[in-house]
Amino acid sequence: VDNTEPELEFEGPLSGSILDGEVTVTATATDTFIDTLQFSVDGVGWVDMEDGSGTFDSTAFADGDHVITVRAIDGSGKAVSAESLVTIDNNYPVISVADYPAMDEHLAGDRLFATFSSDEVGVEAVTVTIGDDEMPVYINPATGFYEWTFKSTDYADGELELTFTAVDAAGHNSTLVWDVYVDNSAPAIMEQSPKDGAEVREIVHFEGTASDDTGIESVLLRIGHGPWIAMTVQDDGTYLYKWETTTEDDEEGLEYIVRVTDDLGNTEDTTYSIDVNNPMSMAWIILAIILVVLVVLGYFFMRKKDEEMETEGQSMEELEEITADYDAIAGLEDEMEIPAGENGISSSDALVDELVEELEEK
Repeated sequence: VDNTEPELEFEGPLSGSILDGEVTVTATATDTFIDTLQFSVDGVGWVDMEDGSGTFDSTAFADGDHVITVRAIDGSGKAVSAESLVTIDNNYPVISVADYPAMDEHLAGDRLFATFSSDEVGVEAVTVTIGDDEMPVYINPATGFYEWTFKSTDYADGELELTFTAVDAAGHNSTLVWDVYVDNSAPAIMEQSPKDGAEVREIVHFEGTASDDTGIESVLLRIGHGPWIAMTVQDDGTYLYKWETTTEDDEEGLEYIVRVTDDLGNTEDTTYSIDVNNPMSMAWIILAIILVVLVVLGYFFMRKKDEEMETEGQSMEELEEITADYDAIAGLEDEMEIPAGENGISSSDALVDELVEELEEK
């Protein structure tokens, strides 16, 4: 007589377990007459268990949730069963680029890395490793991507390897390796002329070379307080600008600045000081000579004119004196009423003739 159902204990895997590969199912059944102990996955076929244990290949099932059922049947046909809800996860998580810089791209400042990752069971975590440092990468609900900002200034210039890792619930991990080149340094000026403290004149050749691992974007020149001028790259890789100066540009300690910028925007300014000293041009020399000659001639003619005016003044004084003498003689003649030619005294006409002759001589 057997009126009692078997007692069954489902030992494993327990509900909530995540399974992969070959899975072992264990259970214990207690009854006076145990006839059968079996298990089934999703109710598809029954597998006999020996000594309370049985196995199955989880790869035969899709990743996801499944039900494992264990049943015990005694000799009288009474049966009892137990279930366990488990998750099968045999596949590795998917990880791929959503938005990365190009492989081996040169980077400066901050740069966002967006990673796509998925798994049938679920992605447990995404991390990025640089050297010995492992950092978490969090999902952005707005985009659905795992996003991380790379701060290049935290690292020395040069090549850098970034390893992104996605881990699923079963502990499977997938990696994605990405190489970048950090460049936060400005270009270096290798050669530059004119040198600091040089004396220049006439046509000044501003010429220099620059070097940068990323590449030169531009080389600009500023003379004194003037505008920025783009220097032109030559066939040999040098940068050149010609400045035609005149004496109006002459200045001691004139500063000029060379600004070099690379393709990432890293910029460096270098200041130089020069002396601009132009000789006087031939045109200015001729003009100066003409001015000197004009001044000398002007001085000469002024002196000549002064002398003529002085001579003319003396003549006028003598004329006035002779006129006064004549008037005096004429008055005396009238008073004395001396006939002309008497007593050796000349007549008035004779005196006039003498006066005219004397004036002509003067």
